[in-house]
Amino acid sequence: MSDTFEIFVDDDRYAVPTLHLIVAVNALRAEELARRLLDDSPHHLGVEICLDGRRLTGLGTFATCRVSSDGVSGEQSAPD
Repeated sequence: MSDTFEIFVDDDRYAVPTLHLIVAVNALRAEELARRLLDDSPHHLGVEICLDGRRLTGLGTFATCRVSSDGVSGEQSAPD
C-alpha cells in the first residue's frame, strides 16, 4: 500500500513554494524522493514533506520551519 505525499519546494524563482505529489510506500521513501527534488536544481532551496496536510519534515530552508500552536506551518512569531 502506498500514500500520496505533498512535497512543497522552495524555489528561488517563485514567490510561493511549488507543490509536487509523490506516491511512496512510506515516509522514508518520500523523504528520499524529496531529497532528489532538492538536489535536482540549484534553484531548489528547500522541501517540506506532508501527508494528508500534516507536516512530517523539512529539508533545506524548510528544515527550521515549525508548526504553530494552531497547526499551521510556518515560523512562530513573538507575541506583541
